[in-house]
Amino acid sequence: MITRVVLFFIFSVLISDEVSLILGKVKQTNYFTLENGIRVVLLNETHSPTFASVVAIKVGSIDEPVGKKGISHLFEHLAFKGTKTVGTKNYDLEKSLLDRAWPLESKLIKGKITKKEQLDLKLLREKLKEISKPEEFMANLANLGGIDLNAYTSADFTVYTGRYPSESLSRWINLEVDRLINPVPRQFYEEVRVIFQERSMRIDNNPLGKMYEHIIFKSFPDHPYRYPVIGYKEHLMQLTPQDLLEFHRQNYYGSNIVFVIIGNVSNDDFEKIIKPELLKIPNTGKIPTQLNSVKRFPNFMLEKKNFGTKAIMAAFKKGVYPDPEDICASVVARILFDERHGKLFKSLVESKNIFTSVSYFEAPGFRDSNIILVNLPVFQNINSNDAIDELLAFIEKVSIQEEDLMAAKRLILKDISKLFEDRLSLATFLGELTLLHGKPDEVIKIMIQMLSLNLDDAINCKSQVFRKNNLLILSSEK
Repeated sequence: MITRVVLFFIFSVLISDEVSLILGKVKQTNYFTLENGIRVVLLNETHSPTFASVVAIKVGSIDEPVGKKGISHLFEHLAFKGTKTVGTKNYDLEKSLLDRAWPLESKLIKGKITKKEQLDLKLLREKLKEISKPEEFMANLANLGGIDLNAYTSADFTVYTGRYPSESLSRWINLEVDRLINPVPRQFYEEVRVIFQERSMRIDNNPLGKMYEHIIFKSFPDHPYRYPVIGYKEHLMQLTPQDLLEFHRQNYYGSNIVFVIIGNVSNDDFEKIIKPELLKIPNTGKIPTQLNSVKRFPNFMLEKKNFGTKAIMAAFKKGVYPDPEDICASVVARILFDERHGKLFKSLVESKNIFTSVSYFEAPGFRDSNIILVNLPVFQNINSNDAIDELLAFIEKVSIQEEDLMAAKRLILKDISKLFEDRLSLATFLGELTLLHGKPDEVIKIMIQMLSLNLDDAINCKSQVFRKNNLLILSSEK
């Protein structure tokens, strides 16, 4: 019989490479806070003449005003359309034309435009086409040698990413700062229509998308997490370019922004090239969003509704780091719901063929108490009520052993170490971590807490979080 001491020794040896990689990178990382509140995370790596960049802003769907859901995601789209100097042949003329065109575009998108106004709008669009260059900003980034040029918006953050040759550092930082302080919402209504299509594809015509939106709404009845990042069509139709610029003014300010740069960029480069540009960004904005945490469902909840698929979604509420429950719940979730190694997969997918697969993730964000959401497609020959009963019985009866805990820690450490092997993935991780907890080295504290988690902690966490009276089930039957 393998003793607990021997198991722990084997585990310690196995994780040494992952821990060494993570500790080594964190120790090499430099962290700066500028006079205007901007934080910079810099990791100098000289093995290739390139760098990965992330610009992370602490603004997401939870920061949006009532009736304007989707505005942070819309701004992310329009941040690629240029500035007052990039994307136009004559900004003053362009602005005067946009000021005349936008009210007509608003009428058109609402279906309230007259024929004469349509003709007027057509002429304005033709004039704008002659002087506007909305693709120029993205083209300039690409011409620097930029790749992986992308962005995303979540409930918590807006993040802009890219990889560049080190020789492009000066021009890159100039462009990034320019779009942070001088945005122009070119193609505002065109992008609103793009988001309509995006919403249609991801949610309105996607059964799992509809289920996700519904269960999040039900899980957070008195919290801004309940609203979808992509927003609602009726809200987007009412937004104006002026709304967007005001939203930018209130949220894109110094102490709300983190720059992460990983690659062949030195501290000297930071002082001479990066810092002078970053100091151009003002540090005036709105008071950060105040959140009202709810850590538990009041009791077991079950809702049945036809979303056009046969599936179950199960949500468990939990605390969020630095609440110790967060790390423990994440480890236990890996034990229970890992898509290949979890106990539910082995029992209700592989053995009993109740569900076709299992997957889980934390949602919808990390700035406040969230949920662990488990997605369970049901076999067609299985009655959904029977599937729910099997799930509830599994949650009640499943046990956790020492070897389960060690295996879960190993898998999580492996995932973290993979982030540290890729510059852009690491930059994204450190950007969000810094926005959430102040400094990138918080990952060390998180890792220590996870590695020191013992079996009694895991069993207690399982009984507190993963139980029927802290569970919301959404069941869809075709």
